[in-house]
Amino acid sequence: MNEIELDDDHSETEESTDDSPAAHPTASVTVVEQAPKSAPDPTLQLGTDPPFGRTDASSTRTGKHQRQQILAHLTERDRSILLGLAAHRYLTTTQIQRLYFYSHKSSIAAARAAVRVLARLHSHTLIMRLQRRVGGFDGGSRAYIWAVTDTGEKAIGDLKNVSSKRRRYDQPSTQFLDHVLAITDTRLEIIEGDRTGAFTIVQTQMEPQCWRPYLNRHGQATHLKPDLFIVTQTPDYEDHWMIEVDRGTEHLPTVLRKCHAVQLYHDRGIEQERAGVFPLTVWVVPDAARRLKIEAAITATATLDNELFRIIELDNLTRLIAGGGTLNGPKPGGHH
Repeated sequence: MNEIELDDDHSETEESTDDSPAAHPTASVTVVEQAPKSAPDPTLQLGTDPPFGRTDASSTRTGKHQRQQILAHLTERDRSILLGLAAHRYLTTTQIQRLYFYSHKSSIAAARAAVRVLARLHSHTLIMRLQRRVGGFDGGSRAYIWAVTDTGEKAIGDLKNVSSKRRRYDQPSTQFLDHVLAITDTRLEIIEGDRTGAFTIVQTQMEPQCWRPYLNRHGQATHLKPDLFIVTQTPDYEDHWMIEVDRGTEHLPTVLRKCHAVQLYHDRGIEQERAGVFPLTVWVVPDAARRLKIEAAITATATLDNELFRIIELDNLTRLIAGGGTLNGPKPGGHH
C-alpha cells in the first residue's frame, strides 16, 4: 500500500480503513476523476506555465528512466506532496503548508519551506500552477494554486508500480475551483482538530470513494454524493459524518433535494446495516445568515428529520465534531 505521509505523527493511506476505531489517525484518499462542467473563467490564468492541460514537449517530456532519476532525488515529503496534490486535484500554497509543514517553529519558516519545496517540484515539471488574480489570496508565491502535470501523473504511476491513466485536464471554472478548495479547507479544519487532541480521525473518504449507492424512489440506481465522509473517535464514542460544503451559491430547493436524498438513503437502512450507525450530515456554510436559511428550510419541511442534519460555519466545525454533533459537549447515545 502506498502511503502519503504528512509527517512523523500522521499518515494518510490511499485505501480506506475499516470502520473499527484505529489507534492512530488515518485518512484514506481517492483522486476525484470528474472534470468540471462549468465554463472556464477568464480570470483564472496559469501564471508562467503553459496553457492548462498542455505542455511544451521539448521541455517537459520525460521517459521512465529520467522520471526515476527525478524521483530518486525527491525526499519523502516531496513524494507525499505529489501524491496528496493528485488526490486533492488542486491545492493552494497555503493549504500545502498547512498539510505538510505545520511542525515548523514559525509560520514564516513553514511558508518559506513550502515555497522552496514547491519550486523544486515545479522545476522537475511534476506540478504546475494556476495564478489566481481575483479573490481572497495573498500576493506572490502564496497566491498560486497547484495541480499535477502529466509527468507528475506518470511519476506517481512509477511510485506505485502501475501504469498511470492520463487524466483529462480542463481549465476549471471559478465556481468549481472555489468548491474544491473549500472542501480542502474543511478537511484541514478537521485534521487540525485532530492535531489539537479534540478527537482522533479514524477514517476519511474523499470523492468518489465517499459516494453511497442506493435506489431512488423510482427504483433507479443512483448515488448519494457527499463531499467528504469522516469517522472520528473521542474517549467515549466513535462518530460518523457526511460533510457537505455549501458556498452559498445553490438555491434552497437544490439544498433541500440533497437533504431528501440523505433522508431516503437513511430510510433504506443500507448504511446502518453496513456500519451499525447512520452518519450525521453536516452542512458547512459560509456565514450565519446562510445557516439560518437552511435550518429554517429543513425545519419547515415535514418530510425531513431535523436530527439527521447539522448546519454550521467552518470555525465551529471542530467543536461540533468534538461534541458528537452538538456545540455543548458530547450527546449521549451517539448518532442514528
